[in-house]
Amino acid sequence: MKKLLLLLCLFLLLQANSIFSQSGTFDFETATYVGDGSVAQTVSGVIINVVDEAYDTRIDDCSGYAGMSGIAAYACKGDPPPTWMTVTFSQPVDVTTLRAAEVNFTLTTNWVFTPNTGTPKTISIDGENGTTATLDFAGITSIVITRQDEGHLNFVIDDVVFEASLPVGLSSFTARAEGQAIVLNWSTATETDNLGFILERTAGNGVWQPVASYKTNAALKGQGNSSTTTNYTFTDNTVSAGKEYRYRLGDVNVAGIITMHSPIVVIMAALPQNTELFNAYPNPFNPQTTINYTLQKDAQVTITVYDLLGRLVKTLVDENQTAGSYDVTWNGSDAIGNKAASGAYLVRMQTAEVTQIQKVLLLK
Repeated sequence: MKKLLLLLCLFLLLQANSIFSQSGTFDFETATYVGDGSVAQTVSGVIINVVDEAYDTRIDDCSGYAGMSGIAAYACKGDPPPTWMTVTFSQPVDVTTLRAAEVNFTLTTNWVFTPNTGTPKTISIDGENGTTATLDFAGITSIVITRQDEGHLNFVIDDVVFEASLPVGLSSFTARAEGQAIVLNWSTATETDNLGFILERTAGNGVWQPVASYKTNAALKGQGNSSTTTNYTFTDNTVSAGKEYRYRLGDVNVAGIITMHSPIVVIMAALPQNTELFNAYPNPFNPQTTINYTLQKDAQVTITVYDLLGRLVKTLVDENQTAGSYDVTWNGSDAIGNKAASGAYLVRMQTAEVTQIQKVLLLK
């Protein structure tokens, strides 16, 4: 049985184009050795595994071959072996190019690169100088590398360039203080194999701690696959006044891979010293105005709009609220959605202990 020597060096270079693509650098010198002839590493949430399909293999350094460096996989097999090497990705990726060369730098041979989906490519590899092989495989999860020519095989590959789309296209992620809670909202433009979301929080620059998960909160469950806008909201009631918090959102795909998005910051103001209705802004207004108010303590709050004849136009707030700072917007419409006439109106805030009134002017 003829013995064959396989050498494999992978150095994965990922190029980030936007927040909606995963990127990083895959270097086998820091990879995890899964077993004889197999190495793996996670890069930006993508698990990459390279397996030498041989019964007798080992992993070693292959620095110096055609100017490449990294880790080589040596293998001995019978002739002809059906499969030389398999590269797998934990989620679909687009592979553009890779560098390849014969270890002895003399032979020019034909290699076959077979993706799990799509058409295989046969590429002539310059053994002496190496070849940048253009693959342009889209949405694949594995590549099987074989050799078309017969005979002894000693080769190395390097610089595999790929990009992986994020499972979620996040279009917005915001947080605002509301009373003694923080309300978080986010929207997705697209979702692919999305199980759901996890939320993490830290006070200041502390350690990230889990706040909520799709596993225990139905509001955080994903849409699976969606190409339309989806809105999500979560209220964090476990915060304290006078502190700064950071939140980060992670989405989890069906393979269990977590992709974390950039964190956001929100400051919880100290509890108000008074229950007070502040001046609406803008005033005069068109088409809407915002009314800010504070509650010194928990209270039943009613905020209503009247015309100058004392007739009720619209109720903006009528609920129990905890102590804190709030705002509510009036868009100039009445209780059934009709646009109110131009002119002056009275905004009244009432609690069990406080009643305050201010005048606003609607312009058309």
